[in-house]
Formats: sequence, C-alpha cells, structure tokens
Amino acid sequence: MIKYTLLCEFQHSFEGWFSDSTSFEKQCKLNLVSCPECGNSAIKRALMTPNLSVSSHKKKNAEHSDISTSRTEDNKSQPSGKADKVLSETSNQTIPLVNPDQAMTMLRQIRNHVEKNGRNVGDKFADEALKIHYGDKEQETIYGTCTPEEGEKLAEEGVQFAELPEFPKDN
Repeated sequence: MIKYTLLCEFQHSFEGWFSDSTSFEKQCKLNLVSCPECGNSAIKRALMTPNLSVSSHKKKNAEHSDISTSRTEDNKSQPSGKADKVLSETSNQTIPLVNPDQAMTMLRQIRNHVEKNGRNVGDKFADEALKIHYGDKEQETIYGTCTPEEGEKLAEEGVQFAELPEFPKDN
C-alpha cells in the first residue's frame, strides 16, 4: 500500500491509501477520489518528502532548524519576530488564495448544502431564528430572508447566522 498526500483544486490537503500509483490514477480518472472537505474531485498528488531513517540526535537538530527558520517566501513582507516563529512551530503550510471561480464554486456548495439540509422559512427567518435561539423551538438548520433591521436585532440578541449571497445557480 502507498500513502499519498493529496490536494484538491482548492488546495485542501488530505491523505489517501492506494495499492499502487496506477490504482490512484485510475480512481482519479473515474472521479472516485474526492476531497473530504469540499467534495471536489479534481485531485492531484502533493509533493512529498521521503521518510528517511535518521538518528534521534539528527531529528532533534532538524526539528530545531525548522522552528528557528525566520521567514518563508510567502511572508517576507511581514516583519520578522514572534509571529513568524509561532507560524513555523504550528504549521509548515501557508493559507492558499483562491481565484474568483473557486470562490464562486465554494459559495455555491455552501448554499446548496444549506438548501439541501435546512428548512426554508421564507420571510419568517428572524422570528423562527429567535424561537430556536430561546429554546421555544427545536434546534434545526433554517434559511430564509430578513430585513436589515431584523438582521441587526438577531445580532444584538446573539443569534448566530450567516448571510448567503444570491447568484444564479446555473452559472
């Protein structure tokens, strides 16, 4: 078995196990491999470092040199200091930027998920959200519309909600 680190077109990283590289390629062509985070099936293998056996002394030195690295190409414009060290201690990955097409795809997926798994309450969204917030109704996912004033009232009451953008579903 081979373990690959995989990336979807939105740069979400995940692992997959395959019997061999041919099996991986075949499954990708048949769209059988998809990102667990966004469901995208445009998958490629990420660059991977070989797993080499080194002594514990060398491992400690390597770990120390990773932590003390000052700045990467992506954050050269940021001032050097404690923030750089915290970043390198916690993660070697940078947050990828998405292009407008990727952003639209992600927004459509979020909207489709809400519409598929929630209940449309129409223009009664604010009333329904408050009832759920105060325990007068059972917790559930709802969606609908509200006026800007109703949205402000929900925020003041501490109701957690998000505004979903309107856009054509077929574009």
